[in-house]
Amino acid sequence: MAKAYEVTRELRYLDMAIHRAQLGVIPGQLTDGPNAGVWLDAHNASPQFHYIMMRGLTRLFGVMPADHPARDEVLNCLQLGLRVRNQEIIDRGVSNKDKAIESLLLVHSVFRNDPSFIKKTRSSESLRIISEVVSDEYRRKRYPLPPREWGLFLEAIVSDSVIPKS
Repeated sequence: MAKAYEVTRELRYLDMAIHRAQLGVIPGQLTDGPNAGVWLDAHNASPQFHYIMMRGLTRLFGVMPADHPARDEVLNCLQLGLRVRNQEIIDRGVSNKDKAIESLLLVHSVFRNDPSFIKKTRSSESLRIISEVVSDEYRRKRYPLPPREWGLFLEAIVSDSVIPKS
């Protein structure tokens, strides 16, 4: 819905995206304790679906007007969710490359003018780690990512502005 709003600028899509986030995504996230930032249900707590939700919230945040009353709520959920999963990548390695890299490339695009957000969420560090894994697999003649994510990754490398160097 956020992408539909971005393309059409029809407010009904933005309203639907915000409604869905407030009704079906944000309330399921744990906000305190040792699992803060993870979703309560096992399905959405998995790394793949966690980053799918991060991608959706990032896209939503990127199209929300700066004065929208739900903006801080979306930002807080996004920041908490990115922190926990990115720290997991840094501490334990990569468990899901494709959805994580897609989400983190979008985070870097949406928050390109907010380096403090990228630093707080450790998005550059985790993107660098995933990029090294993907590059290593490619050098070993493996297909490291599905076509869509591979294209996004190559585009980021060619632009030389997103993926941090080691």
